[in-house]
Amino acid sequence: MKVSPSELELFESCPQRFIWSLDPDKKRHQSNLPSSLGKIAHKVLASAHKGGFEKQNSENRESLFNDIWSAVEKEEFESIQSEWPNTVVPQPIRWPKYFAVKTSTQYLVEKALSLGEVWKRAGDSSRPISSSNDSYPWVEKYLESEILKLKGIPDLVKESSTGLEIVDYKTGNVTDPETFSMQMHIYLMLVSELSNRKVTRLLIRDFTLQEKEISIDQAMIKKIRESILSAEAHLAKQIAPAKATLENCRFCNFKDICNEFQISNLEVTSEPIFLQGKILQIHSNADSSKVSLQLLVQKSIPIKFEGSVWISGLSVKPDFVIGETVQVMNNLHLTDSLNVLGSWNTTVSKKTSV
Repeated sequence: MKVSPSELELFESCPQRFIWSLDPDKKRHQSNLPSSLGKIAHKVLASAHKGGFEKQNSENRESLFNDIWSAVEKEEFESIQSEWPNTVVPQPIRWPKYFAVKTSTQYLVEKALSLGEVWKRAGDSSRPISSSNDSYPWVEKYLESEILKLKGIPDLVKESSTGLEIVDYKTGNVTDPETFSMQMHIYLMLVSELSNRKVTRLLIRDFTLQEKEISIDQAMIKKIRESILSAEAHLAKQIAPAKATLENCRFCNFKDICNEFQISNLEVTSEPIFLQGKILQIHSNADSSKVSLQLLVQKSIPIKFEGSVWISGLSVKPDFVIGETVQVMNNLHLTDSLNVLGSWNTTVSKKTSV
């Protein structure tokens, strides 16, 4: 077993969801628009660190940046379309904060070039680190350790006068860098072991163009080691406690098979996060890019709905028919008329047994 920072953080928040997410028969990974936009930005920044802009003068960099951004954007858009085969995915230009993230990425590219943070060795970035002599910076290097039982891809590892610094990029404004303490300490553990060198700083660069430092904390390293042992024990048994909270469950893809969620009320939210019912009517436009369903409600979480309810704004191409029972979850909002408004990434599926 080797776990990534996101997997270990998932185990900390909900151990059962962690186990299901690693099961190839249950795994349900579907990207969302903010994460896909972040992937585009990270790949463009990686291109800068790897020398993709080196041969261009400053006058041509804007044009080259747009070319690289467009190529990466096209690749990511096709990827997210493949993950949502029955859904009409919005074009990237309509994604939240698209222009802000693109502009900030261009600035950060210029900053990386001006600081000389450019990879000095050509080659395959996916090749595992082989020795402490690998030149720096390391850019999106895949790191793994059988000893630590960890894996991860830090955005940037660079040299300084005091040792190595690990830099990770975050879209948006980071108000509390300690939120990413576990992730950055996992990178620290991996880099320290594989480089045989001291890591002296952990830095977050956010897309508001600020750089913030995370304090190196031995207590966090101890916590990570203990979490790995616990995760390994639960994986061996293939069962773990589920933590049904609004934060954990709102965007979880396993709500339909999680008994703890199914018996929860989660009254802290006024909006539905799960609806189950029999289809009474189906309305759609000509190309099925917008679909409305009228459901006779059988179950809702939180318990707020009785009788029938219309769910509109769905961007799905359904293969269900009137009379079937479906489950609807994620990105549901209650309107003033007490109907429900969905989104392009609202999940609609035929009922499965729990």
